[in-house]
Order: sequence, then structure tokens, then C-alpha cells
Amino acid sequence: VNNLKEKTLDRSHIIFEIEENDNEINVFFDYKTFNLIGWQTKDIYQNLNVTYLSSILKNQQVDKNLFTLPKQN
Repeated sequence: VNNLKEKTLDRSHIIFEIEENDNEINVFFDYKTFNLIGWQTKDIYQNLNVTYLSSILKNQQVDKNLFTLPKQN
């Protein structure tokens, strides 16, 4: 974490680049609020995958079963 590469994009986004074991992820934060707004990765075929978060609600009560994964056989 101490060696992250930080970039600022148009004074609207702060981007941190994380590299490990030939994998790279770019994490995006809002420049004014420092809220997490998304991330970008590349898959094994070098396809770019970008995820943006929108309509974010903070401090909401969430059903404990919302993130329950099905059991594997």
C-alpha cells in the first residue's frame, strides 16, 4: 500500500494503480469526497474490465442473506 502509484484525472478522479504477480488493478476515488467509485482490471486475455459504482447509499441496513453464496457440491 505504501508504494501505490497515484494519478489525478481532471481533478475529478484519484486513481491508484496496484500491481502484484503480473496482475494490475486501478482503483478510482472521487476527487472531492474520496469515495470509492470504481475499479479497472485486465483479464487473462488482456480484455479491459471497468466497474463503476453509481446510486451509492451509505450506512444502509442490509439483509444478512444478501451476500450468501450457494453451497458447493
